[in-house]
Amino acid sequence: MPRIVPILNIGSYDEAKVYYVDWLGFSIDWEFRFEPTLPVYMQVSRDGLVLHLSEHKGGNFGPAMCHVEVDDLDALMAEWKSRRPDFTQEIEIAPWNAKHISLKDPFGNMLGINQNLPTPSET
Repeated sequence: MPRIVPILNIGSYDEAKVYYVDWLGFSIDWEFRFEPTLPVYMQVSRDGLVLHLSEHKGGNFGPAMCHVEVDDLDALMAEWKSRRPDFTQEIEIAPWNAKHISLKDPFGNMLGINQNLPTPSET
C-alpha cells in the first residue's frame, strides 16, 4: 500500500531544524530550493516516519495535526528530555487506551504521539 506523507508548513528553516532534527532526532533526507535565497521544501525522517516541511506560503494549508504511532514512547521521552532538560511534559494514558503526548512545533503544527496499549483480552 502506498504511504501518506504529511506536508507541514514551517516559518523558518533554522527553527524547523532545531525542533525536528536537533531535538526530535529526525534526519534531513533532502532539501530543495529554486534559488539559494528562496523558501525550502525538505524531507525529514525517523524510524520509518517521513514528513515534508515547507516554507512556501502558497497553497491552502496551515497548521496541521499528525497522529504518530510508536513502539516505545517511554524511550522517546527519555531521549527528548536528555536533549532538552526543560521539557517537562509527561505521558498520559488516553481514553483510547494508549500512552499519549501532544507536541506543538514552533509553527503551530501538532504531533500526537501514541503508543497503543494491550487491550484487556491481550493481557
